[in-house]
Order: sequence, then structure tokens, then C-alpha cells
Amino acid sequence: MLNIEKINNRFDKLGNVIVRFRWVNIIVFALLVCTAFIGIKQIEPDVDTKNWFLEDDALLAARERFEQIFGNDDFCAVLIEADDVFNAQVLVKIRELGRELLEKVPYADEVISLTDFEFTLGTEDGLEIIELVPDPVPASAEALQKIREMAFSKPAMKNRIVSEDGRYTWLVLRMKPIPDDWQDEMTENPDFAVGRIFNEVVGQEKYQVLQPKTTGLPIINIEKMSFFEKETPRTFGIGLLMTVGLLIVFLRSVRGVIFPLLTVISSIVIVLGFEGFLGIRFDPSMLFLPLALVLAISIGYSISGCCAGWA
Repeated sequence: MLNIEKINNRFDKLGNVIVRFRWVNIIVFALLVCTAFIGIKQIEPDVDTKNWFLEDDALLAARERFEQIFGNDDFCAVLIEADDVFNAQVLVKIRELGRELLEKVPYADEVISLTDFEFTLGTEDGLEIIELVPDPVPASAEALQKIREMAFSKPAMKNRIVSEDGRYTWLVLRMKPIPDDWQDEMTENPDFAVGRIFNEVVGQEKYQVLQPKTTGLPIINIEKMSFFEKETPRTFGIGLLMTVGLLIVFLRSVRGVIFPLLTVISSIVIVLGFEGFLGIRFDPSMLFLPLALVLAISIGYSISGCCAGWA
């Protein structure tokens, strides 16, 4: 069994040592916090969906086999909307957008869209492979109607790449596998760089005629980071205000409010700072959990300690 009295005596001795050498402890603690501030700048978020699976999970094994055969399973896509996607102006913009994405997005591999399909025709001499949409895009109504008919004759395109009513179509950007040594080529994490650059290219004014809506895992990653960058400070700020309110109500002293708050903030800084130094990455959606626990525990121990002292 645990000897509670012995444990309490040891903590009592430790407390006396801390009080006796309080200035040394304060200086060491201040240096620790200042050092941790530097480490916070080195923190990197991790949004890899593999982290949600156990190492021996069958789904993870299936995904790894897929990647070995087909490469990267990530993609970015744009849903394009127009009165008629087979309009010459729309087709020109789709082709221009696809080429710009292929040129600017890191690790871009291939564009799949109306203007990037090859079409196989049977001829007297055999088979002829042509582009579904010629370059330059034809302006005549007859040529555009022929493109529409050829597109809808392909089961792989009808209601998959282009809607049956001709109002919606997809532009998909397939990605190359991201190498483990990507730091040698770029400074920004590709998980975020791909989504950010993709959104920047698609969001240009010249492509608004396409009414583009972006999707794909890299897009979700960057939007997830943007959301938590706004919500985490807001949530933590509300938590601090509630903490201050509870401490004022229960302890009714300036010291009882200030010191628990200093403890909370410095503890969070130290933990996050040394995570940065150690290269520990975290999912931004999980950051709320330790912050909430630190706030709750600090309030609980502060009130418990003061009540014990009053008793």
C-alpha cells in the first residue's frame, strides 16, 4: 500500500526547499519559459490522416498498398459551374486554369478535365486518337456541339466529369508522391503548400467566370489550419476569462487570481515550446484538449489548496 504520510512528508520537504531558494527557482523558471518561447516558433502541425489509425489497422495497410501501386492518393479538385460548360470562353478558361495549376502547384502530376481528355475514334485505317477539345478551342457552334456529343458518348465522362445538363464539370489535379526529404526542396510543409497555392490560383479574378469551388484533402488541410488559427486563441481567451471569474468568486484575492494564471500560461508555453524543440508534431484539432485540462486542473488545485489552508 502507498504510505500517504511519507509522500506528504516528501512534498513538504520539497516545498520548504523551493521556498528557501525561491529566487533561484524563480530565475530558473523564468529562463525555462523564455527558452520555451523560442521553441514555440518551431512547432509544426500534423494533419496526416494516417495518425487516426492504429499501426496494424487493415484500412491503413490497404491504403499503403494502394499508394505502392498507384502513387499518391491525394488530389485537389475544382467544381466548375456555368450555364453551359461547352461554351468556348469556359473551355478556354478551364484549359488555362489546368495549365497554371500544373505549373505552380508543388508535386502536381496530371490534370483531368474536359480540355485534357483524349478521344479514340475508329477509322478505315484503324484507330485515331484526338483531343476531345482541340487547341485552340473552336468558336463555331457546330464544333462545340460535336465536342458535347463526343463527351456524352463516353460513359466514363457523363455524370462523372461533366453533368448531363452541361452545367457542371470537374477539374481534378492528381498529385505525385511527396518525398520524405521534401525539406531539401521547399521550406513550407507540402501538406499546406499544395492547398494554399491551389486556392490562390483558383481564386484569381480571371477564373471567377467559372464559379469555382475547391475541394480535396490538401484543401481541407489548409482550411482546417485556417479555422483553428482563428478559433484556438478565441476559445483559449474565453477559457481564461472564465478562469479569472471563477478564481475571483471563490478565492476573492488578487494573489489567488494572478498566480494560478501565471502557472497556467507558463505551463502551456513550456509544454508547447519543448514540443517544438523535440520535433513533436500535433493535430491542431487536438490542441483544445490539453488547454482545457490545464485550465481545469489549475482552478481545481488553486481552490482546493486555498480551502485546505482556510480549514
